[in-house]
Amino acid sequence: MNTSELEMLIRNILSEQLTPEKTQTKGNGIFQTVDEAIRAAHQAFLRYQQCPLKTRSAIIHAMREELAPHLASLAEESAAETGMGNKEDKLLKNKAALDNTPGIEDLTTTALTGDGGMVLFEYSPFGVIGSVAPSTNPTETIINNSISMLAAGNSVYFSPHPGAKSVSLKLIGMIEEIAFRCCGIRNLLVTVAEPTFEATQQMMSHPDIAVLAITGGPGIVAMGMKSGKKVIGAGAGNPPCIVDETADLVKAAEDIINGAAFDYNLPCIAEKSLIVVESVAERLIQQMQAFWRAASQPVGHG
Repeated sequence: MNTSELEMLIRNILSEQLTPEKTQTKGNGIFQTVDEAIRAAHQAFLRYQQCPLKTRSAIIHAMREELAPHLASLAEESAAETGMGNKEDKLLKNKAALDNTPGIEDLTTTALTGDGGMVLFEYSPFGVIGSVAPSTNPTETIINNSISMLAAGNSVYFSPHPGAKSVSLKLIGMIEEIAFRCCGIRNLLVTVAEPTFEATQQMMSHPDIAVLAITGGPGIVAMGMKSGKKVIGAGAGNPPCIVDETADLVKAAEDIINGAAFDYNLPCIAEKSLIVVESVAERLIQQMQAFWRAASQPVGHG
């Protein structure tokens, strides 16, 4: 960190500490109303634009380091609060989101030159992104979106599912605090203390929301598509698995069952239906039954 970057960090921290936060109710990006939260996130975005890429990289690095010890407890709390999935598989999903979501390495700059001159292509942030997180993958979605959106220079308003309120607000507060310690800017991640369907509607229609990123069922995605804003939407999936006569039936049986059983079949990308050519259908069923019987046997202690 050079002198100018250090000076900016100190100035930001002092500004946050000396300015009273009249509207914030619970700290760490959690507000009483949607409008207060989004306005705060917009102001944070304007300040975040002045930070270099090294600051964004520092935030992402700190997230990966500081969230890692909490992934198991977040997985357990997520399974307990939502009543869906299991903590072991949710831990794997949390780790995948934290370790594999790209940071600033995807922000490449390219240039084209010719007789007419030169054109420079650079990626720029949208502003405040409205992110909708589901109850099926609450912590994984928040981790993934936080890394990718902060790395791209945006701030984020999160609209977590009411059924995953406690664990979602806890995680948002943790990441907001990490970002603040790295750049001195409060409210790069925000939400409301009581997430509701009505709050999500207000967020989608708010003029300071630049783009929507929606992970959820077809209803919430359709609502976002009617907002008039740019939408990145992922609705419910029904991925078919196709098995033909060239397949390794033993491996196919194991992979299909493992995929469909993972986190009790919550992920949209997990196998939901099976299409098999008739010539191998009976053998595949037998292999699936054999694998399931073996997997269901209790482990002996000799």
